[in-house]
Amino acid sequence: MSRENSSTPVSALLRKRRSVRRFLERPVERDKILALLEAARIAPSACNRQDWHFVVIEDAETRTALVREAGASGLLKEAPVAIACLYRNDNPAEGYQSSSAAIENILIEAANQGLGALWLNSFGSESVYRKILGFPREYFITSVVLAGYADEEPSSPSRKPIEEIIHWGRFSRGNPSPLTHDSDRWTLEQIRAHQRLECGKTRPGTIQDIFSPLEIAAARSLFPSKGGTCLDLFPYDGHSALEFFRPAGSLPTFADLSEEASRYSGETLAPTFPEASFLTFDRLDPLPDGSFDAATLLFRIERLPEREYPLLFERARRLIRPGGCFLIAFRISSSLYGALHRLLLASRGDNLRKTAIHSFFGPYRPVRPDTVARHARDAGFRVEIHRMFPVPALLPEFIRLYRQYRRSGGRTYLHREASDNRIAGWIERRLERTAGKESRFGTLGVAVLTKP
Repeated sequence: MSRENSSTPVSALLRKRRSVRRFLERPVERDKILALLEAARIAPSACNRQDWHFVVIEDAETRTALVREAGASGLLKEAPVAIACLYRNDNPAEGYQSSSAAIENILIEAANQGLGALWLNSFGSESVYRKILGFPREYFITSVVLAGYADEEPSSPSRKPIEEIIHWGRFSRGNPSPLTHDSDRWTLEQIRAHQRLECGKTRPGTIQDIFSPLEIAAARSLFPSKGGTCLDLFPYDGHSALEFFRPAGSLPTFADLSEEASRYSGETLAPTFPEASFLTFDRLDPLPDGSFDAATLLFRIERLPEREYPLLFERARRLIRPGGCFLIAFRISSSLYGALHRLLLASRGDNLRKTAIHSFFGPYRPVRPDTVARHARDAGFRVEIHRMFPVPALLPEFIRLYRQYRRSGGRTYLHREASDNRIAGWIERRLERTAGKESRFGTLGVAVLTKP
């Protein structure tokens, strides 16, 4: 029996299961909920202790309170059923292992019952759950499962080839990503591999990278090629490109590092730019010289190894017409933003998993304006460097991220609300007053490079 064409009922359910994030407003029958819990009950557990309990949350007010007070993902409000999985806390390792087996059984049985389900990672603060759900301190929450009738049909996510993950007898190969923010310690292939995995984490259309609309507007104000053809490099999740090009009136072509990233950004960008092309960086070589009026690189040069800059600048210079512009927006290392970035790494460690504010694309390291200027001149560009926002335009978003991180008990910095902090709102209003003004202490750099 081949792996691809397995025909047993269990194998079919394993392949049918999907992570569902949109649910119909339709109650789930009690017998189906009990079927999920029966599947959990018969799961294996460490030493067969079965020290688990499952709290079924159907009440909408309770689920809303958990989002509001525990900092849980807003998805918790959307599903008609949430199951909080608890385990006795005298041995957390046993608890996580045993609960994971039970949760997998719930997910498979949900597929069998015609339901959608989601293993929710960002479930929020345990202390708030304990207060609202009333479970004793002898138990801790291992995870939450959402269930209901699906309002979407997710496609099959990409999976690594089995040959890539199997080692017979001894670990024999593998070049794991370094997980440092220092982009010079990554290769392009490692960044591509990282992106392939990240593209499968959430559905397309999700904002994966953090940016400020004020930064985008400031960069766009310096863009001289509005209305022409433009090559945008490495849009990834697509949202910064969407913010930049929607008012600009340009006809963009988007080029990402990998096919997976190109498809992912296309899901976000294609509805707004139906005539746009989506390519990979390697497929730009056959295009003729002067194919575009301009090119853009929006907050991505920070993520590339400097040894790749010569190829980047040479390819951009070749593809834009004489007199055309290559605009690069970046955050400056020798600024308050750079100092905050270094403070974050010093306090949390140089690990993308621990300081994951910019982690979805891969590494992230603010750059020096003179580094950008030097490589641009070496490639034959005329160079103008502009600096704006002495106070980082991302600061309000960082405040919201930190507030969400604290509210969720350190479980997530995402799922924040747009206007949930007075300090962040006050800073945003002050930033709006300085938007577009040059400053020698600016945290935002915009390089306007002209091809002679």
